[in-house]
Amino acid sequence: MFNNFRSSIRRFQKKTREDKEKEIQKIREEKEKEIQKLEEEAVNQYISHFSIDRQGKVTTDDAFDASQFEEMWAMSTLGQIIP
Repeated sequence: MFNNFRSSIRRFQKKTREDKEKEIQKIREEKEKEIQKLEEEAVNQYISHFSIDRQGKVTTDDAFDASQFEEMWAMSTLGQIIP
């Protein structure tokens, strides 16, 4: 009887551990998707400030401030979520 109880506890612990690992993996995947989305948005905003004329000269608009994009990019590549 004691062995059955011990075996039941082990199965319960194993299932609990597996459930937690699945939950953690799901959270990681969600965070990775969120980071990827934010990176894509930052790149799109960054690119929108540039244009190329007929001679191939790249110009930026007057409102362009690279520092905000550098900070966002650094935060996203470090795995931090940007609010």
